[in-house]
Amino acid sequence: MEDYITRTLAAYEDTQTYEASTRAMVPALELDQFLGMLSVGAEVLDAGCAYGRDTEYIKSKGFQIRAIDLSRPLIIRARELYPDIEFAVADVRNTGFEDASFDGIWCNATLLHLKDDDIQAALREFNRILRPGGILAVSLKKGEGTQEFVEGFSSKSQRFFNFKTHETFARLLTESGLHEEAWHYLNERDRYGQDKRDLDWLYSFSRKPS
Repeated sequence: MEDYITRTLAAYEDTQTYEASTRAMVPALELDQFLGMLSVGAEVLDAGCAYGRDTEYIKSKGFQIRAIDLSRPLIIRARELYPDIEFAVADVRNTGFEDASFDGIWCNATLLHLKDDDIQAALREFNRILRPGGILAVSLKKGEGTQEFVEGFSSKSQRFFNFKTHETFARLLTESGLHEEAWHYLNERDRYGQDKRDLDWLYSFSRKPS
């Protein structure tokens, strides 16, 4: 495994800090937008599920859900919190699922920890495991360039970040064969409260051609 990914995974061994800082920050509007593009009961993958916060939300809305994350400590925590959901340790670049396994993929705050080549690999993998007409929802932090640093809000250790504008992410998305249908920016402080970061997130919703 690449060194930069290994270092980022090590930061998530402190699951308590990450969970405490993000527990209340459910992107409900974006989740509802994503789920509204699917039929009730559709099969969904939460790719980069962390401790299962969004996974449980999707299940509560009547969807069939499976979830993966590359962090074993986070998967262990997710299984503790939600024992009735199927969680597995897996890499978004090579999930191990069969072709056309899912109607939708939710990938929140995950691809931002990958370099461009690895983002492209993950998007190609998502295209492969989506059914024709399937929906992919992705979020990344708005910005430019890459950096490894300690972001004290949710971790005490160094992580790798790849910042994207809509334009730079759209190019990667197009190369993967997925067609974007909607996108927007979300300001974390405006959405979740003045104690949060003045940070913009990019949300992108795309479809696999039928």
